[in-house]
Amino acid sequence: MKRITLTLSLILTLLFPINSASSATVKAGSACKGVNATQIVADRVFTCVKIGKKLVWNSGQLNYEYLYSTDQGFKSNFLGPCDSDPDLPSQWAEFSKYYASKGRCQWGYRMKKYELGSQLPKQPISSTNDLLSIEACKIKDLDNAGWVRAFPGPSNSNKAFRSVERANYVKPNTIIQVVPIYSPDSAAPTKSPRQDYEKYFNFLKNWAEYVTDGNSNIQIRYPDKYLEFGKPLAPYNIWHHGQNGGPLALDLIATVDKDIDFSGAQIVVVVVPSGTSLKIIQQGPIGTIQTNEGQIYNASAVYPDTYSDPTNLEFSGLAHPRWWVHELYHLGLGLDDHYGDDAKNVNTEFGMGYWSLMTPGDGDLTVWEKWFIGFVKDEQARCASKDKTTTHWLMPSSVKGLQSKVLAIPLSSEKVIVVESVRAAGIAFKLPVGSQGALVYVVDVTKTDHGQGMKIVLPSSRSVSKTPFFLADAPLKNGESVIYEKVKITVIESGNFGDVIKVEKSA
Repeated sequence: MKRITLTLSLILTLLFPINSASSATVKAGSACKGVNATQIVADRVFTCVKIGKKLVWNSGQLNYEYLYSTDQGFKSNFLGPCDSDPDLPSQWAEFSKYYASKGRCQWGYRMKKYELGSQLPKQPISSTNDLLSIEACKIKDLDNAGWVRAFPGPSNSNKAFRSVERANYVKPNTIIQVVPIYSPDSAAPTKSPRQDYEKYFNFLKNWAEYVTDGNSNIQIRYPDKYLEFGKPLAPYNIWHHGQNGGPLALDLIATVDKDIDFSGAQIVVVVVPSGTSLKIIQQGPIGTIQTNEGQIYNASAVYPDTYSDPTNLEFSGLAHPRWWVHELYHLGLGLDDHYGDDAKNVNTEFGMGYWSLMTPGDGDLTVWEKWFIGFVKDEQARCASKDKTTTHWLMPSSVKGLQSKVLAIPLSSEKVIVVESVRAAGIAFKLPVGSQGALVYVVDVTKTDHGQGMKIVLPSSRSVSKTPFFLADAPLKNGESVIYEKVKITVIESGNFGDVIKVEKSA
């Protein structure tokens, strides 16, 4: 039977009162006592229902907070991130139906959470005495960088430095202030802001706290009701590529500042009542706002929680909660897209293909980004010399745990090879079996064009056209290797525990 942590078990017991019957006897259709009694068996929650004159256990629903062990493996039944999910959370059913009707990819609306099990690698691992100092691998962004691709430089003209100093992005401890308004051209409020948007913010909170390999506390603050905004919103022209959110920022604060205490908030998200036309206000930057409690550099609007609007706007796909996370990193930290020139051509600048949360494909944030954001600790990074033979165990980067997740090999002060172990876990639970392995890429801060600066190192034997997404076949499997600038990287052991990587100079 799969394991769950003691704390999680206690929480779930309080949430779901357990029937006195032994869990071993619980199965769909078997007899139970007490309508609405529940029983947790492994990763499913069964409910006692009345069918005719009988009380029986229903077929159960997935326990979304269940913590799987890596010993159970990563058996993905999905062919790719766009497959429909039979365990779709009920609160997303209506949105998913609407989203699918527009022909859009059905990215996950949940996560599959893992912790490291007892199965460990057998290959010997190099001592930390054989490694470089961690600082040698923390390459710094350039002062003239338009996007954040690496650790902050020492100058306050460096974008990464300013972004980290302001702290207006999603990180292990973040306070997000929801600003709910209604206007003459919005729908009238029929629910509270929390009722309309909690599923979106819970998705964001759940993801951020899971990927934090330490303590985390994401706070979402909602006013009790929508606040009246006296002007129509459509003329402000808030949309995805908009750059002039300043007028709304000024009028917004003039309206709501007396009713909202912004103390400690690092991110502001503006929402309007469910049912508002998607044309009225879209996903887009509002910019910096000056509140009575101080300045906040990241204010953003999002698409209304509306499913009946027939308008298929160009960027309305950004209403998906996955894209909420993606866009908040553009606005708050300045992370770039990673899809290169978007030509899907390995003979041009292909970037990270369609890997990672910052591309249109599948995956979590890269472990490199998790490291400089603070989700992954310095103790989880291994900095290897390009001139010395060493071996390294990497646990899967989307599994909860404090073991090593980052292998970095500095090539210069501006370029570093990064290796991470990718499996079907966390937000990337739909990753097919063929796409799991060791992902190798290069971070080069001198590549400052949009979409560039991070690039996969492709194995020569791969078919780059393989579905389900561009470069889905990029990860190395056991026994495979790549060479980049005379550094050879080989997977010498692979399993549910992740991958063991050998680094050496190529002949």
